[in-house]
Amino acid sequence: WEQRTALIERAAQTVSGVTTTVTRPPLGNHTPTLKIAWDPAVIPLTTKEFQEKLREGNPSIEVTSGGTHAISLTTWMLKPGQEKTVANRIQEVLSQAKV
Repeated sequence: WEQRTALIERAAQTVSGVTTTVTRPPLGNHTPTLKIAWDPAVIPLTTKEFQEKLREGNPSIEVTSGGTHAISLTTWMLKPGQEKTVANRIQEVLSQAKV
């Protein structure tokens, strides 16, 4: 899970205005959670718009809200190799929305 999360994190970090954090809950679900946030002055996209773009793409990708101008995701349900698709789509959506 950590390697999959790191691959997606690196892809998101290639877009200027993006910051990422990885957390691991101490109790219960120990899977790493990646939060991807962006500066709205650089990437004028709401969290809801970002989620919709991922959902409407092919394949459809679901992420949770990470707050204002941020999303969160985990990789534990991905099949091997699917993290590359997720990484590419996240990078694509962020890059296309950039001003």
